[in-house]
Amino acid sequence: MKEFRKIGNIFRKKWELIVIIPLILGVLTFGISIFLPIKYSSQVTILVIQKQPNDKVDAFSAAKSAEYLGGILSKMLYTDSFVDDVKNSPAQIQWNFSSDLEKRKKEWAKEVKVRTVNNTGIVEVEVLDSSRIQAKKISEAIAANFINNGQKYHGGGDNVEVKLIDGPIVSNSPAFPNILLNIAVALLIGFIGALSWFYLKEDDNGYIISNNTVFRGNITLN
Repeated sequence: MKEFRKIGNIFRKKWELIVIIPLILGVLTFGISIFLPIKYSSQVTILVIQKQPNDKVDAFSAAKSAEYLGGILSKMLYTDSFVDDVKNSPAQIQWNFSSDLEKRKKEWAKEVKVRTVNNTGIVEVEVLDSSRIQAKKISEAIAANFINNGQKYHGGGDNVEVKLIDGPIVSNSPAFPNILLNIAVALLIGFIGALSWFYLKEDDNGYIISNNTVFRGNITLN
């Protein structure tokens, strides 16, 4: 209760700065965000199925096997051979990635994100691009490559099947930068930071200490 009173006293005495500091951070964040390159998102979801003979159906083993295979595919997504297959797909992708393999790998990892769902064979892929059309084409090419050339990556032969179960889902508005979220985070950080600063600078008697000068409200004590 004492701590809440202390925080309340600090806010009453320094509310102008506690409000102004987050606003300044919010404006700066907005200014930076509007100059960041715009990226649209396209998402596809694929399902990896481990086939089993009818007389040896084990749901738990099948799920674990599919999860394992999904993990392999998620790693293969970032290999040079996979990226080359996507590049050479019939999707007519406008290829903007570097010709240098090392740079291309970094660019690909930045633009293409993958996530596996635990205890399933579900793999979710998200592609970011400055063009909605290109983001969709790349995500479609990735899904098609998994489906048509999956044996090349998972090594399970005909016992493994890869299916597209969702997408592509393309964002109507830019997915990056999220200006509203950035501003909200900046305001929150600014508010908490300013309040914490004055809280740490105030002693138990309510005096705000700065270097060798002690302030209380608008009064300076020598």
